[in-house]
Amino acid sequence: MYMYFFMTLLSLFLLTGCTKTIDVAELPSPMTEHYLNEHMLIHYDSELQQTKVQTLTYHVSNYLEEKRSISVTLIADIYAADSTYARQLNKKISYYLWITFISAQWGEFTRAISVEGESLNVKPHFSNIRSGVYTETFSIVFTRVELNARKKNGFDLLLLGEETTIPVRLPPLYLSTFLTRIDQIEENRQED
Repeated sequence: MYMYFFMTLLSLFLLTGCTKTIDVAELPSPMTEHYLNEHMLIHYDSELQQTKVQTLTYHVSNYLEEKRSISVTLIADIYAADSTYARQLNKKISYYLWITFISAQWGEFTRAISVEGESLNVKPHFSNIRSGVYTETFSIVFTRVELNARKKNGFDLLLLGEETTIPVRLPPLYLSTFLTRIDQIEENRQED
């Protein structure tokens, strides 16, 4: 009796699960500040006394010798002024560009150059190979002054590796929306 009941439930689950489709919202084109704000991720970690803010991931595909893709996300770690991390870092907010590179070969990026000719350090975080697909994640740290200087034009960087050079672009709307949200969070924290 129980077996029949279980099999009936399993059949119903499989039938409804196989026919159900997931609705995926289309991204607006052109992208809007409202959409970016609505989909910005904000998470508070009480143990670290940290608020992490990150933009939607901006994805760029480059077709050179083989298909390559780059995903870029702006992230800010906002620490309480009296937290251990704020004292260790000697600042309340850390800003960085988080980049994921996927290709058929290693990028081995060691530095980046901005359009203005400024040399930027690349900090590697993670890399792996699965089924001939190479994935690398790394970040580039920025100060608020550097971000403010890029607010009007966004990011135009050239990533430099051992045998690979890749352009990276992040539109100004991502940066300006991100910085406005950081300022709002800071204002709210000061009012509390």
